[in-house]
Formats: sequence, C-alpha cells, structure tokens
Amino acid sequence: MLRAALLCTLILVLQQPAAAQSFSYLAVGDSYTIGEKVDEQSRWPVMLADTLTKLGHPVYDPKIVAVTGWTTTELQAGIKDTNLQQNYDLVSLLIGVNNQYHGQDIEIFRKEFTELLQQAIEFAGGHPNHVLVLSNPDYGVPPVR
Repeated sequence: MLRAALLCTLILVLQQPAAAQSFSYLAVGDSYTIGEKVDEQSRWPVMLADTLTKLGHPVYDPKIVAVTGWTTTELQAGIKDTNLQQNYDLVSLLIGVNNQYHGQDIEIFRKEFTELLQQAIEFAGGHPNHVLVLSNPDYGVPPVR
C-alpha cells in the first residue's frame, strides 16, 4: 500500500505536459541511499528510477551523493565537495540513523536536517513538492514481539 501511494505521489509530482520527457533525480543520504553491500541495480534510488520509467515516467540514472556511515554533518560536506550545479526534477533525502548511532545531540540533527532539507528544495528548483524525505527506522526503540 505504501509503495503504491509513494509511486502515485511521485508520478503526480513528475507530471509534465510532455509525456516522454525524462526526469533528473538526485538522491542524497547514507548507507540506506547508496545500498551498502548491494549491487548498483539493487540500490533503492536506482530501483525507484527503473520503476517510474517502466510506468511511463522516464527517469535518468540517479545522481547519488551518499556514503555508508555519514551523519548530517558529513552529508553536508559531501554535497559541498560534489559541487552540484544543476536543478533536479526529483530529490530524495534519507539521513539521520548515523547521528543517532553515534549518540549525537538531537539538536545538531534538527539544525542540520533542516539545512539539508532547505538545500534539497533548492536542488529541486525551489519546489518543495519535488523533494522526497524518507525516515530511517528508530533503532532506539526496541522491536515489538
């Protein structure tokens, strides 16, 4: 259900008058974005682009800026080092579990995540509805059994 709702939302966001137009996609984050120890085709941004393409909304190969273990601070530095110069039709942001893993203060995360979200909106040409934010699971909560 969630997957279908996500795809429907993305398709609505990507609707443009020219049906055959290809869309650009920037994915920023950590190991959940880059796909730690999986082949390139199994990375979720690549799978999302492939799925949207198969549904008639062609997406170029995603530009991925992500490294396993990155915190929000490291993602900010990684984005700066990458020197991204263009706007993207779709931007995804998935970061935060490493801030928690390293026991960082939640206020650092709150401030830097807000900055990263604003930067993602800027990369999406100022369109907040073209930014997809995915939340990491909260590993601080014990599993329900």
